[in-house]
Amino acid sequence: AGAGNAGIDIADIACTSTGVCMAVGQNGVVWRSQNSGASWTSVGSPTDTVLTSVGCANDGQHCVAGDFGGALVFTTDGGINWHYGDVPDEAEGKIFTAIAFPTSNRAIAITHEGAIYRSDTQGGNPVGTIWSRLGSGAGELKSVRFLNSSYGFGVTSSAVRRTQNGGGSWATVKSSVPIMNAVDALGSAVMAVGNDGTILRSGAYGVSSSWEIIDINTHEDLVGVALLSEAEAIVLGDRGRAYYITSRTQFA
Repeated sequence: AGAGNAGIDIADIACTSTGVCMAVGQNGVVWRSQNSGASWTSVGSPTDTVLTSVGCANDGQHCVAGDFGGALVFTTDGGINWHYGDVPDEAEGKIFTAIAFPTSNRAIAITHEGAIYRSDTQGGNPVGTIWSRLGSGAGELKSVRFLNSSYGFGVTSSAVRRTQNGGGSWATVKSSVPIMNAVDALGSAVMAVGNDGTILRSGAYGVSSSWEIIDINTHEDLVGVALLSEAEAIVLGDRGRAYYITSRTQFA
């Protein structure tokens, strides 16, 4: 079975360098792959609300997913078991649109209103357990991914943005684009996807002049992207279909 042909709506996907991938969507469903998306297994989560976003640490064991009602759930065993995080009451009713791991011990979650929350490994509590408000000003970021503790990328409906200070401030590196929905970054590669089959890729850390358009011959709205390497990616369509892209085809 696969997340891409399960007949359900997938909202977001995250993959790690260890080959672990997580895809989330309606009714709290979580799909888990241990082989870079070649095959998928459905695992349970503690919520039946739509899961709107997911992010994972590079170890593939620690992941966080956000839902449509202001809850954050986390796993410490690669998605086998999930638990609710302790989120401030002010987040109730908010939509978590973006989750990322700047480091293996820190996660950042952003709401549709631009509020930023942070969770760190502390004491005996793993990352994802306790959350605090970090600030605001993220704008309407719909997806976020980090290369390290400082350098990250996000997308709004009409632009690709970059931070160089751990999310404290964001600058536009690609504007005048179609409606964008998701972004991922790995090494020097950055890929953003959006409506009407739009895929943008930079191979130079998002430098404005480095962006190119990749055509995969679809007009389906693309809602998720996960780079498996700098030359391979899984892209999710809004009908639950998964596209596997390699350098031999679209990146050349």
